Amino acid sequence: MTVWALPLTAVLLLHASPTQTGLLMAARVMPYLLAGLFAGAWVDRVLRRPVMIMADVGRAVLLLSIPIAAWFGALSLTQLYAVAFGTGLLAVLFDVAYVAFLPSVIASEELIKSNSRLEASNAIAGIAGPGLAGILVQLLSGPIAILVDALSFVGSFGSLALMRVHETIHRSSAHKSPQWFSEIGQGIQTLASHPLFRPLALSSAIFVFFDAMLIAIYTPYLIRELHIAPALIGVIFAVAGCGGLLGAVIAERITRRAGIGRAMVGGIFVAALAEVVITVAQGPVLMAAALVTLGEAGVQGGDAVASIANLSARQIVVPGALQGRVSATMRVLTAGSTTVGSIVGGWSGDHIGLRPTVIVAGVGTLIAGLWLWFSPVRQVREVTMPTSDDSAFEI
Repeated sequence: MTVWALPLTAVLLLHASPTQTGLLMAARVMPYLLAGLFAGAWVDRVLRRPVMIMADVGRAVLLLSIPIAAWFGALSLTQLYAVAFGTGLLAVLFDVAYVAFLPSVIASEELIKSNSRLEASNAIAGIAGPGLAGILVQLLSGPIAILVDALSFVGSFGSLALMRVHETIHRSSAHKSPQWFSEIGQGIQTLASHPLFRPLALSSAIFVFFDAMLIAIYTPYLIRELHIAPALIGVIFAVAGCGGLLGAVIAERITRRAGIGRAMVGGIFVAALAEVVITVAQGPVLMAAALVTLGEAGVQGGDAVASIANLSARQIVVPGALQGRVSATMRVLTAGSTTVGSIVGGWSGDHIGLRPTVIVAGVGTLIAGLWLWFSPVRQVREVTMPTSDDSAFEI
């Protein structure tokens, strides 16, 4: 909900420009770039579930500050930037801990199925969240939509608190003083030297750079260029979320039949082609909305398949003691691309126009899809747990 309620609040309530919405998105992802590597090293030394609980409580408090400020007439773009940065910082901790936590409670042979089900849950939230956000913004206000989302983090905290699992700290040296840069370097080296993850990391960085250009000006583009109302924007992304749900449901089947490598490549290629569909959206409002919906559904569906295969492969291959650092390294790489892409997208929207920026972004994502299509990743059938080395996979 906040992914859309925050920029809608900035555009409709505070009259933010494309550059300002780009900076708002950059503020949300910049913490990954600044703190992600240290978060990964720290998460590998502590219990992961308490970290997730702390992150949920913190995000609820930060989001609650927005409707409170709006109530007193004191809401500003500066506060939105601060909340976006703060919730992004806590999201770093939650996301890194989340990825590292799963293999401790799920057997490796069940990870693809489990990640598919978790992604399906995420897709269902993606269907309900944007639609509810758009309706609340249209009928009430952006701060009210953000208030509802703050309460959702309370629900997340409660579900984590009710879990009864036995979690252990993987690192035998957890009691020693951390060697931060050495430990961070191990995560970077693991990702950079692996023959499967290295090309995936580069492709992901290219894709998210151009995708971030689009997302940075998505809200002003839909409202000002295509003249789509906030409530209809919510409907678009609620319906498009069905694409993500479908991708999550079929990801395991595709991975088993086509191979994990082709699932990754095919997923990102479908997402890239779907972004091109978004660039051609124009005409009457309903026609433009239909094209955006179709394209967004393809993006979410393809991304779901690719992400599930990619994440499952990392969780299977990477040793438990390195899970947090490798996950953080991947997220820092994509966060850096997202931050730069967001700023470039916002600047481009102001200086060359919203539609030209969307076209550049859509065509650019094809580079990532085509590059990965011709990489060796497409030939990888399955990955296995490492024995004596850390690059075990079968073709």
